[in-house]
Amino acid sequence: MGSFFSKIYNLLFGPNYYKVLMLGLDFSIKTTILIVIDSNDKERLEEAIESFEYILKADELKNLPILIMANKQDLNETLSPDEITLFL
Repeated sequence: MGSFFSKIYNLLFGPNYYKVLMLGLDFSIKTTILIVIDSNDKERLEEAIESFEYILKADELKNLPILIMANKQDLNETLSPDEITLFL
């Protein structure tokens, strides 16, 4: 049913195209969900910050919204989203 309405919408208004860029260090579950930060991997936080700063310099990403997800919040002794925000 959803594909029917999608086809009608595309005929009337044209399709919408979006680009999604997935970035993250290895073992940060990029295959499951869009992730930049592993909240439990404090040893590699500096590497994640360097990668984040590098991608911010890309011309293709200027003036685009960026979603940063702090995964593994269910584990003990992870960095909180507020702590990660301070680092970034």
